[in-house]
Amino acid sequence: MNTLMNRNKMNRNKIHNRFRCLTTVFLLILLGACATTTPVVDNRAQLVLASSKLIKIVSMENVIFGRVGRFTNAQVDIRNLTGKPLNLEYQVQWRDQGGFNVNSMSTWQRFTLAPRQIESVLSVGKVEEAYGIRLTVREP
Repeated sequence: MNTLMNRNKMNRNKIHNRFRCLTTVFLLILLGACATTTPVVDNRAQLVLASSKLIKIVSMENVIFGRVGRFTNAQVDIRNLTGKPLNLEYQVQWRDQGGFNVNSMSTWQRFTLAPRQIESVLSVGKVEEAYGIRLTVREP
């Protein structure tokens, strides 16, 4: 009788341990899925890469447009997809709804991205007609 009770207790402990193990694995998978970021690109933002070698090493993500008073503002994340630092320059050109430049006085801005780093680029259209952006990225 004692051996039967001990056997039942051991079986319950095995089932309990397996359940805990499966629960832990499930939670780790769930947390891993939550940790990934999904690129979001708005159709009002266009990324232009000035060199073909930048195509697989730089991406544009998480585009957000908003309003500041009468003007449109934009925030864009630029991601370094490599394991090496990148020295780059960017320029933001604002466009109206027809796709024409409305703020052509944009200068090139230098920035450095560490491996796998994301840098946010912020810009405000200086005219009321500003609707979307063309973000050009190049090597200096």
